[in-house]
Amino acid sequence: MTPFRSFEVRLSGIHDAQALRPEDIDVDEMIAIMQNGRDLLYPDGKKKEKVSVRVSEGSVIVSFLAAAGRVIEVQALMEEVEHTRDLGLLAQKQRDAIAFFQEVAIKHEFSIALGAEGKPKAQKLHISQKSAPYWKQPIPTWVDAELYLKGKITNIGGKSNPNIHLDTDEYDLRTVIISATEQQLASDDKNRLYKTQQVRVSIKQNIETGQFDPRSSRLIEFIDPEEMEESDEDYLDRLIKEATESWSEVKNSDSWLKEIRGYEE
Repeated sequence: MTPFRSFEVRLSGIHDAQALRPEDIDVDEMIAIMQNGRDLLYPDGKKKEKVSVRVSEGSVIVSFLAAAGRVIEVQALMEEVEHTRDLGLLAQKQRDAIAFFQEVAIKHEFSIALGAEGKPKAQKLHISQKSAPYWKQPIPTWVDAELYLKGKITNIGGKSNPNIHLDTDEYDLRTVIISATEQQLASDDKNRLYKTQQVRVSIKQNIETGQFDPRSSRLIEFIDPEEMEESDEDYLDRLIKEATESWSEVKNSDSWLKEIRGYEE
Protein backbone atom coordinates (compact mmCIF):
# COMPACT_ATOMS: atom_id res chain seq x y z
CA MET A 1 0.00 0.00 0.00
CA THR A 2 1.35 3.41 -0.96
CA PRO A 3 2.29 5.56 2.07
CA PHE A 4 0.95 9.12 2.02
CA ARG A 5 2.12 12.42 3.43
CA SER A 6 0.69 15.93 3.48
CA PHE A 7 2.10 18.88 1.54
CA GLU A 8 0.83 22.26 2.69
CA VAL A 9 0.16 25.64 1.15
CA ARG A 10 -0.21 27.91 4.19
CA LEU A 11 -1.55 31.43 3.66
CA SER A 12 -1.30 34.02 6.44
CA GLY A 13 -2.58 37.58 6.47
CA ILE A 14 -5.27 40.01 7.53
CA HIS A 15 -8.76 40.29 6.06
CA ASP A 16 -11.24 42.89 7.29
CA ALA A 17 -9.03 43.70 10.29
CA GLN A 18 -8.87 40.10 11.49
CA ALA A 19 -6.76 37.03 10.88
CA LEU A 20 -7.36 35.35 7.53
CA ARG A 21 -9.86 32.45 7.52
CA PRO A 22 -10.76 29.89 4.81
CA GLU A 23 -14.14 31.56 4.22
CA ASP A 24 -12.33 34.79 3.28
CA ILE A 25 -10.90 33.18 0.13
CA ASP A 26 -12.99 33.53 -3.03
CA VAL A 27 -14.02 30.18 -4.53
CA ASP A 28 -12.28 30.85 -7.88
CA GLU A 29 -9.07 31.79 -6.13
CA MET A 30 -9.29 28.73 -3.90
CA ILE A 31 -9.65 26.52 -6.98
CA ALA A 32 -6.58 28.20 -8.50
CA ILE A 33 -4.65 27.64 -5.26
CA MET A 34 -5.52 23.95 -5.40
CA GLN A 35 -4.57 23.66 -9.06
CA ASN A 36 -1.21 25.34 -8.54
CA GLY A 37 -0.52 23.28 -5.42
CA ARG A 38 -1.17 20.16 -7.47
CA ASP A 39 1.21 21.42 -10.17
CA LEU A 40 3.95 21.80 -7.56
CA LEU A 41 3.58 18.11 -6.75
CA TYR A 42 3.02 16.82 -10.28
CA PRO A 43 4.38 19.34 -12.80
CA ASP A 44 4.23 16.93 -15.72
CA GLY A 45 0.47 16.58 -15.34
CA LYS A 46 0.77 12.84 -14.76
CA LYS A 47 0.01 11.15 -11.47
CA LYS A 48 -0.75 7.54 -10.63
CA GLU A 49 -1.61 8.06 -6.98
CA LYS A 50 -4.73 9.73 -5.61
CA VAL A 51 -4.32 13.29 -4.29
CA SER A 52 -6.79 14.46 -1.64
CA VAL A 53 -7.27 18.06 -0.52
CA ARG A 54 -8.23 19.46 2.87
CA VAL A 55 -8.75 23.13 3.79
CA SER A 56 -8.36 24.11 7.43
CA GLU A 57 -7.76 27.16 9.59
CA GLY A 58 -4.48 28.53 10.73
CA SER A 59 -4.74 31.13 8.97
CA VAL A 60 -5.63 29.13 5.80
CA ILE A 61 -3.99 25.76 5.24
CA VAL A 62 -4.59 23.90 1.98
CA SER A 63 -3.23 20.38 2.51
CA PHE A 64 -2.52 17.91 -0.30
CA LEU A 65 -2.39 14.27 0.76
CA ALA A 66 -0.17 12.57 -1.82
CA ALA A 67 2.36 9.76 -2.19
CA ALA A 68 4.98 10.15 0.53
CA GLY A 69 7.90 9.80 -1.87
CA ARG A 70 6.61 12.61 -4.06
CA VAL A 71 5.99 14.92 -1.11
CA ILE A 72 9.53 14.25 0.18
CA GLU A 73 11.01 15.10 -3.25
CA VAL A 74 9.06 18.36 -3.58
CA GLN A 75 9.83 19.31 0.03
CA ALA A 76 13.54 18.97 -0.74
CA LEU A 77 13.07 21.22 -3.79
CA MET A 78 11.19 23.86 -1.77
CA GLU A 79 13.92 23.87 0.85
CA GLU A 80 16.66 24.24 -1.78
CA VAL A 81 14.83 27.07 -3.58
CA GLU A 82 14.32 28.84 -0.24
CA HIS A 83 18.07 28.63 0.29
CA THR A 84 19.27 29.51 -3.23
CA ARG A 85 16.29 31.54 -4.58
CA ASP A 86 16.97 29.78 -7.87
CA LEU A 87 13.78 28.96 -9.80
CA GLY A 88 15.88 27.16 -12.39
CA LEU A 89 15.78 24.12 -10.09
CA LEU A 90 12.07 23.72 -10.82
CA ALA A 91 10.07 22.41 -13.76
CA GLN A 92 8.16 24.97 -15.82
CA LYS A 93 4.77 24.27 -14.21
CA GLN A 94 6.34 24.54 -10.77
CA ARG A 95 7.81 27.93 -11.70
CA ASP A 96 4.39 28.99 -12.97
CA ALA A 97 2.90 27.92 -9.63
CA ILE A 98 5.46 29.99 -7.72
CA ALA A 99 4.62 32.97 -9.95
CA PHE A 100 0.91 32.49 -9.16
CA PHE A 101 1.51 32.38 -5.41
CA GLN A 102 3.71 35.46 -5.73
CA GLU A 103 0.83 37.31 -7.42
CA VAL A 104 -1.55 36.23 -4.63
CA ALA A 105 0.93 37.42 -1.99
CA ILE A 106 1.29 40.82 -3.66
CA LYS A 107 -2.42 41.28 -4.36
CA HIS A 108 -3.62 40.48 -0.83
CA GLU A 109 -0.47 41.23 1.19
CA PHE A 110 -0.37 37.58 2.27
CA SER A 111 2.58 35.50 3.40
CA ILE A 112 2.63 32.01 1.90
CA ALA A 113 4.67 29.00 3.07
CA LEU A 114 5.09 25.86 0.96
CA GLY A 115 6.32 22.59 2.39
CA ALA A 116 5.57 19.22 3.93
CA GLU A 117 3.39 19.11 7.01
CA GLY A 118 5.39 19.09 10.24
CA LYS A 119 8.51 20.63 8.72
CA PRO A 120 9.90 23.61 10.66
CA LYS A 121 9.43 27.10 9.24
CA ALA A 122 13.08 27.35 8.18
CA GLN A 123 12.69 24.35 5.85
CA LYS A 124 9.74 25.71 3.87
CA LEU A 125 9.63 28.02 0.88
CA HIS A 126 8.36 31.47 1.87
CA ILE A 127 6.64 33.86 -0.53
CA SER A 128 5.60 37.42 0.30
CA GLN A 129 5.44 40.89 -1.20
CA LYS A 130 9.16 41.22 -0.56
CA SER A 131 10.28 37.96 -2.14
CA ALA A 132 9.64 38.81 -5.82
CA PRO A 133 12.88 40.76 -6.50
CA TYR A 134 15.04 37.94 -5.14
CA TRP A 135 13.99 35.08 -7.43
CA LYS A 136 16.70 33.98 -9.84
CA GLN A 137 14.94 33.35 -13.13
CA PRO A 138 16.47 30.65 -15.36
CA ILE A 139 17.83 31.79 -18.70
CA PRO A 140 15.94 29.94 -21.46
CA THR A 141 18.10 27.69 -23.60
CA TRP A 142 17.21 28.00 -27.27
CA VAL A 143 18.56 25.73 -29.99
CA ASP A 144 18.23 25.76 -33.76
CA ALA A 145 15.58 23.43 -35.10
CA GLU A 146 13.85 22.75 -38.40
CA LEU A 147 10.13 22.33 -38.99
CA TYR A 148 7.91 21.37 -41.87
CA LEU A 149 4.84 23.60 -41.65
CA LYS A 150 1.69 23.35 -43.70
CA GLY A 151 -0.83 26.15 -43.91
CA LYS A 152 -2.35 28.93 -45.96
CA ILE A 153 -0.13 31.76 -47.20
CA THR A 154 -1.96 35.05 -46.55
CA ASN A 155 0.84 37.48 -47.44
CA ILE A 156 4.15 37.25 -49.22
CA GLY A 157 6.84 39.81 -50.11
CA GLY A 158 7.85 43.07 -48.46
CA LYS A 159 10.22 45.89 -49.44
CA SER A 160 12.68 46.04 -46.56
CA ASN A 161 11.96 42.80 -44.68
CA PRO A 162 10.68 40.20 -47.14
CA ASN A 163 8.61 37.53 -45.44
CA ILE A 164 5.77 35.05 -45.72
CA HIS A 165 2.66 35.05 -43.53
CA LEU A 166 1.53 31.47 -42.97
CA ASP A 167 -1.68 30.53 -41.13
CA THR A 168 -1.17 27.07 -39.66
CA ASP A 169 -2.73 24.79 -37.05
CA GLU A 170 0.53 23.00 -36.41
CA TYR A 171 2.62 23.24 -33.20
CA ASP A 172 0.20 25.85 -31.75
CA LEU A 173 1.91 28.49 -33.89
CA ARG A 174 -1.18 29.95 -35.60
CA THR A 175 0.10 32.80 -37.80
CA VAL A 176 3.83 32.57 -38.44
CA ILE A 177 5.78 35.38 -40.10
CA ILE A 178 8.61 33.58 -41.89
CA SER A 179 11.63 35.68 -42.86
CA ALA A 180 12.93 35.16 -46.39
CA THR A 181 15.47 36.70 -48.72
CA GLU A 182 14.70 38.66 -51.86
CA GLN A 183 16.52 36.01 -53.85
CA GLN A 184 14.36 33.21 -52.45
CA LEU A 185 11.14 35.01 -53.35
CA ALA A 186 12.34 36.44 -56.66
CA SER A 187 13.50 33.04 -57.94
CA ASP A 188 10.17 31.41 -57.08
CA ASP A 189 7.92 31.39 -60.16
CA LYS A 190 4.76 30.13 -58.45
CA ASN A 191 1.77 32.12 -57.26
CA ARG A 192 1.43 30.81 -53.71
CA LEU A 193 -0.74 33.56 -52.22
CA TYR A 194 -3.94 32.32 -50.54
CA LYS A 195 -3.01 28.72 -51.28
CA THR A 196 -2.18 25.84 -48.99
CA GLN A 197 1.57 25.33 -48.92
CA GLN A 198 4.15 23.28 -47.09
CA VAL A 199 7.40 25.03 -46.16
CA ARG A 200 10.61 23.99 -44.49
CA VAL A 201 11.81 26.56 -41.97
CA SER A 202 14.56 27.05 -39.43
CA ILE A 203 13.30 28.14 -36.01
CA LYS A 204 14.45 28.51 -32.41
CA GLN A 205 13.18 25.92 -29.92
CA ASN A 206 13.28 26.09 -26.13
CA ILE A 207 15.04 22.89 -25.16
CA GLU A 208 13.28 22.75 -21.79
CA THR A 209 9.67 23.45 -22.74
CA GLY A 210 9.79 22.32 -26.37
CA GLN A 211 8.11 25.55 -27.46
CA PHE A 212 9.04 27.25 -30.73
CA ASP A 213 9.68 30.97 -31.14
CA PRO A 214 7.64 31.98 -34.22
CA ARG A 215 9.51 35.30 -34.45
CA SER A 216 12.72 33.43 -35.28
CA SER A 217 11.42 31.43 -38.25
CA ARG A 218 13.32 31.68 -41.54
CA LEU A 219 12.47 30.11 -44.87
CA ILE A 220 14.68 27.27 -46.06
CA GLU A 221 12.57 26.11 -48.99
CA PHE A 222 9.07 25.65 -50.35
CA ILE A 223 8.01 22.01 -50.47
CA ASP A 224 6.17 20.89 -53.59
CA PRO A 225 6.05 17.08 -53.33
CA GLU A 226 4.53 16.60 -56.78
CA GLU A 227 7.50 18.35 -58.40
CA MET A 228 10.36 16.90 -56.41
CA GLU A 229 12.88 15.40 -58.77
CA GLU A 230 14.83 13.59 -56.08
CA SER A 231 13.66 10.36 -54.56
CA ASP A 232 12.65 10.08 -50.92
CA GLU A 233 15.99 8.44 -50.16
CA ASP A 234 17.95 11.19 -51.93
CA TYR A 235 15.95 13.84 -50.11
CA LEU A 236 16.69 12.20 -46.75
CA ASP A 237 20.39 11.90 -47.61
CA ARG A 238 20.47 15.62 -48.48
CA LEU A 239 18.91 16.57 -45.15
CA ILE A 240 21.38 14.37 -43.27
CA LYS A 241 24.27 15.98 -45.11
CA GLU A 242 23.01 19.49 -44.29
CA ALA A 243 22.54 18.57 -40.64
CA THR A 244 26.02 17.05 -40.50
CA GLU A 245 27.52 20.30 -41.77
CA SER A 246 25.59 22.27 -39.12
CA TRP A 247 27.08 20.07 -36.39
CA SER A 248 30.60 20.14 -37.81
CA GLU A 249 31.93 22.44 -35.08
CA VAL A 250 30.54 20.25 -32.29
CA LYS A 251 33.30 17.80 -31.43
CA ASN A 252 31.30 15.64 -29.03
CA SER A 253 27.53 15.79 -29.67
CA ASP A 254 26.63 13.75 -26.58
CA SER A 255 28.61 16.04 -24.27
CA TRP A 256 27.17 19.13 -25.98
CA LEU A 257 23.59 17.94 -25.50
CA LYS A 258 24.23 17.10 -21.85
CA GLU A 259 25.79 20.52 -21.29
CA ILE A 260 22.90 22.56 -22.73
CA ARG A 261 20.39 20.38 -20.86
CA GLY A 262 22.20 21.06 -17.61
CA TYR A 263 23.30 17.48 -16.93
CA GLU A 264 26.35 16.88 -14.80
CA GLU A 265 28.81 14.10 -15.26
